Amino acid sequence: MTTIVPTDIVTVFTYSRGRHRAECSCGWTGRARWIQGSAVVDALRHSYDTGCREDWPLTVHCSGATTAGAPRRRLPWWVWTTTAGSIIGAALFYAPTARADAVDDYAATAYPVICEAIAEKPYVSTVVDVVDVIAVDTGSYEFAGAVLGVAVRDYCPWNRPPVERFIAVYLPTEPMAVA
Repeated sequence: MTTIVPTDIVTVFTYSRGRHRAECSCGWTGRARWIQGSAVVDALRHSYDTGCREDWPLTVHCSGATTAGAPRRRLPWWVWTTTAGSIIGAALFYAPTARADAVDDYAATAYPVICEAIAEKPYVSTVVDVVDVIAVDTGSYEFAGAVLGVAVRDYCPWNRPPVERFIAVYLPTEPMAVA
C-alpha cells in the first residue's frame, strides 16, 4: 500500500510590473522583488531547503489580487521635473566634446591603421609611408603631418619615438630661403 505524503507547493505570484513574490502553502513568504527572476530564485531556494514542491507553471499572474480597490499612488509633479532635470543635466555635463576640425575627424577615423602600422614596424620609413598614404588620400602633406601628429598624440603615444625621429630627419631646422 502506498502512502501519499502531502507536500506543500511553492509559487511565484506576479501582481504587477515590478511586484513579484514567492509564496508557499506551508506559510512561507519570500521578499517582494522588482525582478521576477529574483522571486523565482527565492522559490527554488525555498523548495530545495524545505522539500516543498514547485508548482507548474511556477509563475502565476495575479491581476489586482492584492491591490483591488486601492487607488494608484501618483508622484508629485516636482519629483518628475527634478528627475527629468537631473537626467538632462547629466547628459549635457557628460556629453563628449564636439570636434569640428577636419584633422581631428580624419585622425579619429584613421588612427587604428596609423597606430598599427607604426607599432608593427617602428621605423622612420614606416612613418614616411603612412604620411605618403594620407597625403595621397587627402592631397596635402601638411594635412597628412597634422593627422599623424594628432593620431599619435591622442590615440597611440607609445609610437612617439619613430615619429620624433621622422621629424628630426624631415623637418628643416632653419627656415627655407625663398628665391
